[in-house]
Amino acid sequence: MNKSNLSILFFFISVVLGVICYPSMPDQMVIHWGPNGEPNGFAPKLVGVTFIPVVMLFLFVAVRSQKQYYKKFQSSHDTILHTLMIVLLVIHSVIIAYGYGYMLNIGIFVTLILGILFVTIGNFMPRFRHNYLIGIRTPWSLASEEVWKNTHLLSSRVFFIGGILIMLTSFLPTTIHYILMLIIVLVTILISIGSSRYYYKKTGRGK
Repeated sequence: MNKSNLSILFFFISVVLGVICYPSMPDQMVIHWGPNGEPNGFAPKLVGVTFIPVVMLFLFVAVRSQKQYYKKFQSSHDTILHTLMIVLLVIHSVIIAYGYGYMLNIGIFVTLILGILFVTIGNFMPRFRHNYLIGIRTPWSLASEEVWKNTHLLSSRVFFIGGILIMLTSFLPTTIHYILMLIIVLVTILISIGSSRYYYKKTGRGK
């Protein structure tokens, strides 16, 4: 199979999983959990087994419809799209597992998924070429290919380290875990945005 079509495969797996498991699901399914990991959102089982596949389809169409940028930066787009589709497929599996009565620790699960997502993005950031669709898209990074390149080289390290730290917070008590996770996410994003401004000024354009 062409690597660019992997996302289609993940989508169809989610659909097949939903169709097979639908008859066994309770009338009301858990689709959302609070910060303490306790269920706080429910939906009819039709919504429960179709919500994530619909999101996956929307994401796929949204990315592929940007033909001008998709063809030019296909490798980077596909990497991020595949990662997001896998994350959504895993979430879909967790929702169905909950429907079967498996009480999973959602807090740890979400933290690990977020950490893995940050690590993956960080690993591929240096490959993001100058574009208006994905990456650290600030007025400063978009103004110069040099600024774009330097911003993504630094941000790749920041996202990678941030992802590792996020995963490590899953071993801490719940309250501290969520506070630290939010701080790490905010710091990672702010450093990435700030670096684009720094490199822009360094070129002499920001005077």
